[in-house]
Amino acid sequence: MNADDKDAKTILRTLQRGLLLLETLATADEPVNAKTLSRQLGIPIGTCYHLLRTLLDAGHVVRLPGACYDVGPRAASLNRHLQLRSGSPPELAALLMRLRARTHTTAYMTGWHHGSLIIQHYLRASGPDDTPTFDFDFTGALHARAAGKSVLAYLPEERVSVLLGDDDLTAFTPATITNRQALAADFQLVRRRGYAVSVDEFRAHRSCMAAPYFGKEGEPAGAFALSLETERMPQQQHLLAAELRAAADTATHLAQSGRLTVVDTHRRPAVQGRCRPGANS
Repeated sequence: MNADDKDAKTILRTLQRGLLLLETLATADEPVNAKTLSRQLGIPIGTCYHLLRTLLDAGHVVRLPGACYDVGPRAASLNRHLQLRSGSPPELAALLMRLRARTHTTAYMTGWHHGSLIIQHYLRASGPDDTPTFDFDFTGALHARAAGKSVLAYLPEERVSVLLGDDDLTAFTPATITNRQALAADFQLVRRRGYAVSVDEFRAHRSCMAAPYFGKEGEPAGAFALSLETERMPQQQHLLAAELRAAADTATHLAQSGRLTVVDTHRRPAVQGRCRPGANS
């Protein structure tokens, strides 16, 4: 038996299904009933009810009137703990607030957390806005999101290959760039103008712009990004790009002058102490 076979045998399918169910509830636009979850995930309805009751008992799920389910307080607390561990420094949060105020769009910023690029903080546009729910993890979508492309454009090719993986790039919409040569050409454009653009590439009728900031060694440490309706892009792109680059330049200056500590990089950290590989729990 090889290592892959051993790993496959240690996967707990019930736990895997439970986590998938919880993720589906967390990313849904509204509470969902068990029959819908069963159909979407391909899980037998009886199993779906068992999973929901288990998650309900643990506080990760709540049952609402109409027999619908939503994320519970314990699951929400996991997100808060993640943000505390990987959240942005106050200096960057202040830059993000100013960016949102000056552009009147939804603004967010990304950074590294254990080798993955995630959203550290975001601020919805004031007033009516149809910004969809944000996924904090960019895994599998770096090529389709401006904040991902703005960082990938400045990484070594071998690191880009690792982050994108060997599989075909996912087409989230007809506009998604899935050809790697075309994506490399887009990276060149990002480096020339200093920011990335995603027009309907991740979600239809939604566009994003992002500008990276850099750490002490010149490595991309994260990005500032703006999300808006695609119809607003043509008349606002020049202004938004200027504001993004200003925020990113200020963050870079703070990081490179030693007034800002970037706690994680694009490399996965070495494991130390009790949590070394093979250590018993």
